Amino acid sequence: YRTMQDVPHLDHQTQTALLDTRVVAGSTALTQRFLVEFFRSLWPATYVRQKVAERREMIGRQGGTPFRIEPEVREGPGGLRDLQLAEWLAAVSYPSTRGDVWAQLLKLGAVSRRDVQEVADAREFLLTVRNWMHWETGRHA
Repeated sequence: YRTMQDVPHLDHQTQTALLDTRVVAGSTALTQRFLVEFFRSLWPATYVRQKVAERREMIGRQGGTPFRIEPEVREGPGGLRDLQLAEWLAAVSYPSTRGDVWAQLLKLGAVSRRDVQEVADAREFLLTVRNWMHWETGRHA
């Protein structure tokens, strides 16, 4: 958990985790107040720079190309983390996109129906490959 006083001092990794804040139990009003404070304190340009730099560093460690014999489906270039990065950047750029980010971006006119379908297809493909790899290596438990 985080307190209201913590919000201005959060690092970008914690901010990323809090982008998915939702009420599981407790006060909906308190959660809404927290989210208002969270988005008021978040500096989108700073967050974007930090997340993009973090992603570049990770891609550099993965070899920097999606054309590998043994690609890293989650962290490698074009992998699941890139889809998440796009969603995180949308969430800080368009705070109204909470929930289904792609549907909200479509409503805002920021993406097309085709874009949304291509993202959904890419996510499904990557998750299928990742699950298959886990199953084949015995890591399905």
